[in-house]
Amino acid sequence: MLTGIPFQAWARFAVLGDKVARIRYLKPEFFEDEDIATLTFQERLFYTGLWCHADKSGRLEDRPKRLKAVIFPYDNVDPEKILARLSQNKSSGRPFIQRYRVNEEKYIQILRWEKHQSPHHTEKESIFPPAPPLI
Repeated sequence: MLTGIPFQAWARFAVLGDKVARIRYLKPEFFEDEDIATLTFQERLFYTGLWCHADKSGRLEDRPKRLKAVIFPYDNVDPEKILARLSQNKSSGRPFIQRYRVNEEKYIQILRWEKHQSPHHTEKESIFPPAPPLI
C-alpha cells in the first residue's frame, strides 16, 4: 500500500507529483470527426493526453512544458505550438480548447467536455476557476 491507497488503485492511475492522471473515454466517433482529421498525429495524441490530465470539469493548468513531460516524455514536440493549434477555431466553429487566465494563473478548458466525458462520481470537483464565455 502506497500512502494509504491500495496497489489496485495505483495500478489504474499514473501519479504525477500530487497530480493524478485519470482514465478517460475515447469514443469510436473520435476517429471519424472531420475536425479531428485536420490535426496532425501529434496534435491528436496531445489533445487526448490533455483529457487524462484534466479534472472532472475538463480543466487543467496551462503549463506547456509540464504537459509535454507527462504526455510526450520521450518525443521532441513543441507543446506551445500544439496548444496554440488546439485553441484555434475549427472549421465547424469553436476551438478544441480554451486557454484563459484568472489572477495571472493560466488554465485550459477542454470545450464540449460534458458531451465526450463522463467522469466518475467520486472524482473530486474542480479546484480551477471556470473559463470565461467564448466570444
